[in-house]
Amino acid sequence: MSDDDVQRLSYDLWAAKITRQRGIAPPPYISKKPLPAGSKPIGHWIAQNVADDNFNDVLLDLADMTDERRDSLYWTPDAGESGDMNRRFIWAIGPKDDPIGWAAELIGDEATDPILSDPDIMTYNDEDEK
Repeated sequence: MSDDDVQRLSYDLWAAKITRQRGIAPPPYISKKPLPAGSKPIGHWIAQNVADDNFNDVLLDLADMTDERRDSLYWTPDAGESGDMNRRFIWAIGPKDDPIGWAAELIGDEATDPILSDPDIMTYNDEDEK
């Protein structure tokens, strides 16, 4: 079995364990959702020296994060269907190399609940593991 297969299997087993411990029925099947259009890692945009006020605001909002954590996040210049996706930072949910979905958090004082690729996706949120 490849390392990726082992990681996926480990993640699936962890998700099943958590749902059993919480005494809830497993959530409905969640189909994988690609990251929002134009999404690239924050480090990519820094290297490209992007001159975008929204990106600068995202960087200011993430300034207190470690470089490693910040570089695991994504950003897109595309406003998307929500009209404000370019004012959000995005994180992949699930295994890094094969995420099952994403969440996008609005920056600054305007912060609200994140946009989710699927309403049931947080059941599988790997952030709980940390």
